[in-house]
Amino acid sequence: MPDKEKKPKRKLVGGQAVMGGVMMRGRKKCFMALKSPYDGRLELTELPLPHFFRWKIFKWPLFRGTSMLLDSAVLGTKALTASADFAEKEERKKKASEEGRSIEGLDEKPGLISGKRAAFLLLPSLLIGVALFILGPLWAARGILALWPAVGPEGGIWFNLIEGGLRVIVFLLYLVLIRAMKDVRDLFRYHGAEHKTIAAFEAGEELTLDNVKTKSRLHPRCGTGFLVFMLIALVLVHSAVFAIPALQGIWFIYAALIRIALIPVVAGVAYEWIRLAGRHPNSKIMRLFVAPGLATQLLTTVEPEEHHLECAIAAFKAVVESEGAFED
Repeated sequence: MPDKEKKPKRKLVGGQAVMGGVMMRGRKKCFMALKSPYDGRLELTELPLPHFFRWKIFKWPLFRGTSMLLDSAVLGTKALTASADFAEKEERKKKASEEGRSIEGLDEKPGLISGKRAAFLLLPSLLIGVALFILGPLWAARGILALWPAVGPEGGIWFNLIEGGLRVIVFLLYLVLIRAMKDVRDLFRYHGAEHKTIAAFEAGEELTLDNVKTKSRLHPRCGTGFLVFMLIALVLVHSAVFAIPALQGIWFIYAALIRIALIPVVAGVAYEWIRLAGRHPNSKIMRLFVAPGLATQLLTTVEPEEHHLECAIAAFKAVVESEGAFED
């Protein structure tokens, strides 16, 4: 019997919610659709991809996770800055119109920043992230070890479970706190719209409002799930690395630096698992691995309204029309 013709694979398109819109990106193109608070129009903007993403090494398995972290950080900062700039300009136009002043001459396009400036703007966020998720849990876990030696040694599983548990608690508390903010809740609606749109595409359905509305706002191939899996994987990696006697009880700064150096390794493993889960959504094993990430998405997504979905669909269609819907 002749071999059955293989169905072409749909491309993996990723996305990110931004202020007042959604960014979608493929392998070569990235588009951002923003909703104007002034006149309700959709503003579609192409964003240049970071240069390092084109390096061959970042397309290899395990290295793709590091690429994803760098790419999301730099591109996400550029998109968030541009979307905030656009929202501010549109709010000025709205205010001027309400006050009867002319809006002529007010810029309508979102201002894009360079990759170098985006990296510079990232520094404060990175420092805060290191303090919250590396230094804080490590310092607290060492404090618990000093008060309760039974949880030791430092490289043991109990110590790493405590440190990892503290890291998860900080992460969840952070999400709960920011979710209460009005602007962030709207951002999370766009996050839900992004997931619904991608799910409709992956199901082979036409990207219409009616089709996209029916999809879940939770998606296994999500940055939230990636971060959650990283938090879990860090416990396992730390337990293996810090089981080495020479690394137990070392100075705090050295212990922190080793943990930071291990992040690319953990990111690589986490990213491959997330990709695998996205390719096999019906696998029971994959469902088990992505369950914590999906549960966390209940915090990072909110059920979107039609204008949120319109932005996600517009950005997604721009990517597909530019690159095609299927793998070469």
